[in-house]
Amino acid sequence: MLTRFVPELTGLRVAGRRVSIVLGCLVLPAVLLATFFSVAFVSPAGDRIEEPAFGWDFRATWRAAGDVLGGESPYAPPTRAALDGEDQYVYPPGPAFAAIPFRLFSFDMAAVLFGLLLVASVVLTLRLLGVRDWRCYGIVFTWVPVLESVRLGAISILLTLGTALAWRYRDHAYVGAAAVAAIVAAKLFLWPLALWLAVTGRLRQAAFAVTAGLVATFAAWAAIGFQGLRDYGAMLGTLSDLVGPKSYSLAALSHALGLSESAERFLPALVGGALLVALVLVARRLGPDRDSRALILALAAGLALSPIAWTHYFALLIVPIALARPRLSPLWLLPLVFWLSPNQSEGELWRICVVLGVAALTFAATLGVPFPRPFRPSRLAFPAAKA
Repeated sequence: MLTRFVPELTGLRVAGRRVSIVLGCLVLPAVLLATFFSVAFVSPAGDRIEEPAFGWDFRATWRAAGDVLGGESPYAPPTRAALDGEDQYVYPPGPAFAAIPFRLFSFDMAAVLFGLLLVASVVLTLRLLGVRDWRCYGIVFTWVPVLESVRLGAISILLTLGTALAWRYRDHAYVGAAAVAAIVAAKLFLWPLALWLAVTGRLRQAAFAVTAGLVATFAAWAAIGFQGLRDYGAMLGTLSDLVGPKSYSLAALSHALGLSESAERFLPALVGGALLVALVLVARRLGPDRDSRALILALAAGLALSPIAWTHYFALLIVPIALARPRLSPLWLLPLVFWLSPNQSEGELWRICVVLGVAALTFAATLGVPFPRPFRPSRLAFPAAKA
């Protein structure tokens, strides 16, 4: 008697699975994106933006674009008092020049447009990395690092897109190298990407990336009369001392553990140095997955060496996961653990351990699995994935 109910139960399981996929990979991401965009049209009161206002990071770049248009320095003095608000422009001058077109709009409109640009950049990143499973395009918008980057208007997603471009065009004489140059010119901590090009036998691309990055940075600084250049290193040092312990870097972990200042510098250098050595050793191996594993190690080294690492920095995890698993797998769900600590760590040890643990586990997992054959996308259509 029970046997006739077996087909019905099987059908219910299949239907339930399909409904779960639609809810988790389509409905939930859409709701989360709408939620994170919901405060976009609320103008901040005064010059100071209070958390969790939309476009916190982008506002500093938007202001800096106005400064360089007026021939003024976009940089604050390298003092704790000037940087205490955590809303000052601290990038090299290149991103300020890149943001000049957004000065055509009011801040609210510019922030929305930039947020939409970041959303589109996530989609393009996955496409460049060979991800063809539509479910991955949805699930990535449930990650806190991606949503935080969109909400804050942080450039971490653009750095991820640049890394995808560098990967996709790694053998091109200029395109991939130009992407690396732009990345390093915007965020210095990702300099291991240039080393990745060099140790994987792309010396010409590496030389072009370094040269182009230096020339672009020099030209941007020259355009503002080298204002802020002399104090730039001091400003970064002050900023690291001020906000570094509240982030998710290895230096913040050392601080939370109560280690000495020398240990705070030693741990990132030790871990980052070990990853760089591993990068060189992996790059010397022969095999179809040499380039991808070396790229993953370069990203891990950059994050390990950075004295500051906010939640949105870990949007870079899109790259190793997409390379290792271009179709939906449990690995795509691992970054959901970031929801346990979605904001600043405020120096709490358990928060730092959660975030760094997820990052370390992701890098280890992607390095430890067999890699699929590299896919080079040629069509814009998204083939439907089987449930």
